[in-house]
Amino acid sequence: MNTSISKLLLLALLLYTYISHAGSPVWLISKGDKHLYLGGTIHVLRPSDYPLPAVFNEAYKQTDIVVLETDLQKMSSPAFQQSLLKTVVYPADQTLKDHIAADTYKELESYLSSKGIPLANIVTLKPGMASISLSMIELQNQGFNEVGVDSYYNAKALNDKKTLLALETPEEQLDFINQMGVDNPDKLITYTLRDIKESPFKMDTLKDAWKSGNNEVLHALMLKYLRDDFPEIYNILLVRRNHNWLPKIETLFQSQEKAFILVGAMHLIGKDGLLALLKKKGYKVENL
Repeated sequence: MNTSISKLLLLALLLYTYISHAGSPVWLISKGDKHLYLGGTIHVLRPSDYPLPAVFNEAYKQTDIVVLETDLQKMSSPAFQQSLLKTVVYPADQTLKDHIAADTYKELESYLSSKGIPLANIVTLKPGMASISLSMIELQNQGFNEVGVDSYYNAKALNDKKTLLALETPEEQLDFINQMGVDNPDKLITYTLRDIKESPFKMDTLKDAWKSGNNEVLHALMLKYLRDDFPEIYNILLVRRNHNWLPKIETLFQSQEKAFILVGAMHLIGKDGLLALLKKKGYKVENL
């Protein structure tokens, strides 16, 4: 089927799904008389995406603890930034060119040239960080240059003197990123460049699905491709981390203070998502 026709059919299906779905990116998780809030986030947004859906502030006002994926203060510290550079950059005698096919490298070179970005800014990076950097470049070109939900509530919690906790350390998060594409860097960069081309078509659709808590659309447009095309990365970035986080989330139910947990929306959806894992553990999951 022609690609353009396929995209039109997909848009029609997604439009129908939006009309028939009303929800939010925040869920109430409860068991007995204990409960907490779990919100799906997007890490970068456009200025026009603010104010955020009101349900975020409603959950925030009712909680004493804000829990993020990682410690954003430590992540932005000079010491961690220095450590990050040492970890994600190739040794001086290597570049990405040594690890990907010639055709892939040529496509990468062409893309960076079209954006006016020096090749050295990317090719010195290992596959995982190179992939993330390429995606961020494209998002910024589309106007996604505002802080995301996580950073917004991190600053708000600091200002309001609420307790801030993290589900993993910045070092753990960096280790997960570094594992991306180790087995097949060429496939990861190829996938990233393909995804960049489709990004303008799907980003607004994804963002609207996130705002309405429409996990079916998020699954169809993002999670399915990741799981089917990159099972290793799917396991590293989502499955393994979700299972690591689950006991930490359960511990929060023992606190007398209420918690608001904020994680990337992709961590919530699918059979390996936190919502499904919590249901299996006997928790009641309600979209707000």
